[in-house]
Order: sequence, then C-alpha cells, then structure tokens
Amino acid sequence: MAYINYMEKLVIDELQGVLAQVEGSCSCEKCRQDMVAWALNRLPPKYVVTDLGYVYTNLNQIKVQARVDIVTKLTEAAQLVKEKPRH
Repeated sequence: MAYINYMEKLVIDELQGVLAQVEGSCSCEKCRQDMVAWALNRLPPKYVVTDLGYVYTNLNQIKVQARVDIVTKLTEAAQLVKEKPRH
C-alpha cells in the first residue's frame, strides 16, 4: 500500500508561479527542492491512499484558502532561499 502526501503535489504545482513572482529567485533544482521542503514543513500534510481519497482531497484543496496558504509559504521559502542559497 502506498501513501501519498497530496500537499506535495499541490506545492510543486504552485512553485513555478511563485518563482515567476519573486524577483531574483533561483530556479535551479537544489533551490527548488529547498523551497518545496521548507514550505511542506510548514503546511499540514494531506495523505491519501486510494484513488477515491485522491479525488476527494483534490476537490477539497481547490478551496481558495488552501491555495493562499500554499502560495504564502512558497513565497516565504523563495525569499529565504534567495537570501541564502545553498548551491
């Protein structure tokens, strides 16, 4: 049985849009991974196991507040990584 943190998919889906908005942010693979990890550590996990759970979670996560939370955390992450990149 495989567990999937659906929040990870949502964060990765939003990352490119955030990078386009944060001037001077690096989009190399290492910086992107750091941003995703930082944001995921500050967002609630959403684990799913079945296809039905995946669909249900997808519908719930489309809510405006969830998207705002994700974009906020990714923007904070992009600013932090921009100031102190590890590459």
